[in-house]
Amino acid sequence: MTEPTLATDVIPLSEQFDNHDAYRPEPTDALAGRRLALHMKDGSVIDVRFDSEAQLTWSSDVEQLWGLSGTDDYEAIELRPDLYLVVIGRLEERTSLLAVLDLAHARAILNLTRLVDDGDGVREVTTFGQAGVGGPIGERFERTHELVGRRVHHRYSDTHAFEHIYLSHRTYAYQGLEGPEAGIADVDYTDAYKLADRLYLFSWHERAQPFNGAITLDLEAGRATGRLFGWEKETGRALQIRTGSIATLLNETTYEGL
Repeated sequence: MTEPTLATDVIPLSEQFDNHDAYRPEPTDALAGRRLALHMKDGSVIDVRFDSEAQLTWSSDVEQLWGLSGTDDYEAIELRPDLYLVVIGRLEERTSLLAVLDLAHARAILNLTRLVDDGDGVREVTTFGQAGVGGPIGERFERTHELVGRRVHHRYSDTHAFEHIYLSHRTYAYQGLEGPEAGIADVDYTDAYKLADRLYLFSWHERAQPFNGAITLDLEAGRATGRLFGWEKETGRALQIRTGSIATLLNETTYEGL
């Protein structure tokens, strides 16, 4: 029997990303003109001003990964009333930030991914942070096992489709159904946080390449949206795509004790 080949070993990331965004939601301008103070766990405060629908300015009283201040392009998606997804990419610095702003509950959760040198290669480092909006955080976002046992079909475009099976609160299996990764399956490590009823922040870390995917999965609306970010070794560059899918819950297995 011939050993299976991982698509990520032979398919450039740019080819995987191509046409992976046909169902990405349109950005919103609802944050334009707003100013938010993010109170981090370490006591630092990051002041964020959404200058327009596509650009923001920020400053911090404590040195952050990106310094003390900056101006960045961003995209915002309205997930539900007063709940927003914000994506920023600094590809030349090999970093990507995805944040969920829950303004109704004055809190935020941030997924920050860095691609760092590791010997002769590059590896992915992803951290999660939480913040209060306008003051110290009250109720925090909690890790969840509510996705465990669910099988979801993700249609990203007319050429890209995947199946996700959520195995545990820290692992999932994927199978490529259509597109460059058709016929490929693997199991990767994950992080999952509950944002609201039937709405989750889901992040995965691919073993075969430096890569982090982070999406919000809304089982009520039947959609997912977020960003894919990774290192393309063929070209030696960081790549990011804003993505979205039609997410169909195929079946659910209930495990005793969960």
